[in-house]
Order: sequence, then C-alpha cells, then structure tokens
Amino acid sequence: MKVTVLGSGLTIPMPNTIYRYPSSHLVEIGSVKLLLDAGIGVLPQLSNLNINITDVSFICVTHYHADHFNLEPILQAFYVLSMNTGIRSSVNIIGPPDIEERVRAGYILRGWSYDDDLMKLVDIAYYRYNNDDPIDIAYGIKLTGFKTKHFSLDAYSLRIEYGQKVIAYSGDSAVSRGLEKAAKNADLFLCEAANDVGTPSNAGHLNPHDAAIVAKNVNSRQLVLVHYSGINKREDMIRDCLASGFDGNVDVAKDLSAYII
Repeated sequence: MKVTVLGSGLTIPMPNTIYRYPSSHLVEIGSVKLLLDAGIGVLPQLSNLNINITDVSFICVTHYHADHFNLEPILQAFYVLSMNTGIRSSVNIIGPPDIEERVRAGYILRGWSYDDDLMKLVDIAYYRYNNDDPIDIAYGIKLTGFKTKHFSLDAYSLRIEYGQKVIAYSGDSAVSRGLEKAAKNADLFLCEAANDVGTPSNAGHLNPHDAAIVAKNVNSRQLVLVHYSGINKREDMIRDCLASGFDGNVDVAKDLSAYII
C-alpha cells in the first residue's frame, strides 16, 4: 500500500509560507488507485506523477468544503479524455448520503451537461458511507467512513483495510469517537493539523499535539500531519506531537511526500 500526498495545504496559502495544494491523497494498492478527497491539485499532481486521471478507480469525499471537494474539473477531464480517445471511462465516487445529488448539481452549476454529455461517455457509480459499515470496493480492499465532527457539516474520517494493513485519514475533524475508530491500530494515520502549535483545537480542527494524542490513544503506528498552515516549523510541529507521549513515527507531509506500508 502506497500513499502519496497530493495536497498538504489549506484553502489558501498563509503569508510568508510556501504554497501547497489543498487536501487530496492518492492511495495505490496493487493496480487499484483511490483518491482521498479531491482538492484543486489533483489533476496537476497526478500529471507530475505521470498518472492519468482515468487510472483512478475510486474518489472518496470526506465532506463538501471546497478545498476537499472539487470534482467538476476532474469529471470534465474524464469526459474530455473519453471523447478524444473514443473509449468510455468509469469511476466510482464514495461520499456522504447526498453525494450523487451534490456532484450532479455542481457539474451543472459549472455550465456543463451531466446527463446529455458526461454520462454518455463516463460510467459513474455512487456509494454512500453507512457509519461503521465497511464497503468492499475491490480485491479485498475495505473502506469504512466514520462520522466525525467538523463544525456543523456531515463529515467523515476514513479507514482503508487491505490484508493486515490499515490506512486512516482524518478528513477535517475535531476529536471525536468516529476519528478514533478510523485511526485505531492504523499503520499509517494521515491527520489534519489545521490549527497551529499553541492554538487550541476547536469544533472543526486539530492542532499537532491533539492529533498525536488521538494517535497515541488508539495505538496508531505512524502519524503524518497534513492540512496544516505552514506557519510553524516542521521540527516544532513534531516536538508538539512528541510532547503528547506518542512514541510512534511522526512526519509532516509536503506535497508529493510518499509513504509505503
């Protein structure tokens, strides 16, 4: 299992920081490719990796904030590539209960035709998170969405299981039971740290210290911080994590950082 961080940043870059794309992560398990969230960096970053968007089989959306949910250009890329090659493409989209309605409305809002154009060239299947129930997506890969707390939104933390290995992804989340379930005994825990060192966690986001406390409490083996501002130095973020008592590996991801478990 390989995870490549396509976007480790926030919605906009903070002053005096290096620009990083908003949230999206590529998971590769054999020939199966999944996106965890779909920020604006998906298409350019996949291009940097020499990966065609039509090679992605699953797009998993944790919630509908724009820095995580920017599917319209991605679906337009599926459409254009299919039109140019004459070969139908397909993709599976997994998200909250109203995911199909949201995708359809967003595509039409951009001025494109969903039924008359997109669906004639791209086969789209929709799946919905059913809290705590795993979805068997392909070749023994299981995906589970756990409802979490992100202000008032319907938001989910994700858990991917394959064989004996587990990848967890917080999405945007405060400390919650759902986040803890997703990250329990994870070999790799991608966790947001949108609140800076010394800034208290709130109803929608974590700071590095509290992300590490979650990792410690649920026995995650490796913690990778994502979705952070860049204001803090890397070593200060790691120090803040270690101060929690977490004794696993800690890293602060950059765009295109890759992890193999």
